[in-house]
Amino acid sequence: MVRTIVKAVLLAVATAATVVTVGGTAGAAACSVRNGTSSFGTLQAAIAAAADGNRLVISGTCTGPFLLDKSLTLVGSAPGAGRPVLTGANVSRVLVVDAPAVVALTDVIVRNGNSTGFGGGGGISSSGTLTLTRVLVTQNRTVGAGGGILNLGDMTLTRSLVSSNRSGFDGGGIFNAGDLTTWSTNLVGNSTTGVGGGMFSEGVATMHGGQVTRNTATDVGGGILTVNILTLDGTRVFGNTPDDCDDC
Repeated sequence: MVRTIVKAVLLAVATAATVVTVGGTAGAAACSVRNGTSSFGTLQAAIAAAADGNRLVISGTCTGPFLLDKSLTLVGSAPGAGRPVLTGANVSRVLVVDAPAVVALTDVIVRNGNSTGFGGGGGISSSGTLTLTRVLVTQNRTVGAGGGILNLGDMTLTRSLVSSNRSGFDGGGIFNAGDLTTWSTNLVGNSTTGVGGGMFSEGVATMHGGQVTRNTATDVGGGILTVNILTLDGTRVFGNTPDDCDDC
């Protein structure tokens, strides 16, 4: 099967994002971001005030979308179940990383993103270099490609979980059109009306450990569909519908 997605087209659409203000989630802890001795009530304000190389510490629930066009480290103030939340409140994509930014995201939850344009990436759209560590990407959706994540650059996921995302095109959990590496990362319960319920990859992908399970696709590759180089190193792909790994 030949998929004719052009990376340049996805990049042009995905990065044409407008940052708007969306109301917070009822009952959620207020967003708070620290950069050294400075404090901010919104994450986008902290990003705008930051210099390349700064470290932002996030607390509470911060409502996006968020545009990262500089190199920053974003860290949740608490690990595990108490991780802070970055949300699109079901009306906007959560996070956009523009090239050539180099961004590290640790100990946060990215959820309830909604990308209504063909550019995709309901939770995260990245054309830069993005590292995610202990990040939960969940309950995001798009009518385009990559319900949870659209990767057009270089991305590494470590000890993370991409779950319960859905797309109207390809790649329910992840659409990879760049270079993707995962370490002990699980793709679970994602869905798409196209191909690649867990992941569709037209870029180069390497997965070390982790599981790809309970994902579904209307077409083929319930777990994974790849049209490029895919390396599975101890990764278990099972229990996906209609098939686990197509063209793998």
